[in-house]
Amino acid sequence: MTTFVQRLKGFLGQATAHPIGEACGCARPPFHHAQFERAELGEDPFHADVAVDRCKRCGQSWLHYALEDAEYSGSGRWWRAALSPEQRAALKAAEARGFIEAQYACFAGGSYFDSTGFEQRAPIRVA
Repeated sequence: MTTFVQRLKGFLGQATAHPIGEACGCARPPFHHAQFERAELGEDPFHADVAVDRCKRCGQSWLHYALEDAEYSGSGRWWRAALSPEQRAALKAAEARGFIEAQYACFAGGSYFDSTGFEQRAPIRVA
């Protein structure tokens, strides 16, 4: 059985010597904001906060998509998907939801899921 990291490396076309792996925490939940440098892309049409997080250790970019319904406790949810350099350069906030839903696998978490992070596989539905 292949691990998420192995599939990620295949998706990104990375050699097995790439620093993304069991030694890098950016590919294993739980995630901590201090691991990343964040570039805000803004809000999408669904009022989600969209950002690109770059791992300080290995340089991998991750799309971070976060939703919360302020009137409902426990509604916070987020998704994190790996980005290639080309995807990072072209991605706009309005395209983030579709990008997440088109992935084979990503990470998700938040109070809605009662989770600090878990792997989610296709079909991925942002709700």
